[in-house]
Formats: sequence, structure tokens, C-alpha cells
Amino acid sequence: GFTQDRQRDLLEGLGMREINWRSMAIWLIVGILATSGTVALLLYGRAIQSRKKPLIVAYEKLCDKLAKQGISRAPHEGPHDYWRRLHQHQPTLAEQAQPLMQMYVALRYGAPGAKAANEERAFISRARRFRIKY
Repeated sequence: GFTQDRQRDLLEGLGMREINWRSMAIWLIVGILATSGTVALLLYGRAIQSRKKPLIVAYEKLCDKLAKQGISRAPHEGPHDYWRRLHQHQPTLAEQAQPLMQMYVALRYGAPGAKAANEERAFISRARRFRIKY
């Protein structure tokens, strides 16, 4: 079995030459801090990755503006489906939003290009300035 001698050999193999309660407590604290730090870094990395990109935030704000006209985007609805439904119920509004919707689809789902950063800034700016004309 795992006798006291084997335990001592294992701990000595891990670098604990002087085995007493004090050194065991120190190693336990170091282990807990190292594990906690690793978990914290992993969670922080995940939190950074889950932040919404400015492109998506601008699109959602555009959708909010359109929703104020009576047609809200469903959570599961992509840009094409939303535009199609918007076009069925409010064609004039859909025509006003179409260039921005097409631009968003190209930026979000198209192949990344050298001009993507400039085009993304242009979309964000245009989406902010978008006003519904009656």
C-alpha cells in the first residue's frame, strides 16, 4: 500500500526535504494559489474573447433602430432573414436599410481582406448615422 515511507519518498522526490506541518502548509498554500491563478487567467481570457466586437454592436444598434418601427429581429434570425421579413412588412424601411445590411453581411461573413478594418469603421459610422426617412 501507500505507506508512510512511500509518502515520504514521494514528497522528497517533489523537492520537500524537510517534511513537517509547516512545510506541508506552505506547499498546500502555494498549490492553491497556483491553481487559483491559473483558473483566474483562463476565465479572464474567456471574458475578453466573449466581448462583442464593435461591428456586432453597431449592427445590433441598427437593428434596435429598425425595431422601433415595429419589426424586431428575433434572437435566432440572421441578417438575410431579418431583412426579408422587414421587406415583407415595411418595404420602404427595408430598402433604406438594405445597403447597411449587405455591408454587414460582407464584413461579418465574407472573406477577410486588407480593407476590412476601414470598411468596418465605415459601416460603424454609417450605422450610427442611419436615420429612418418617412
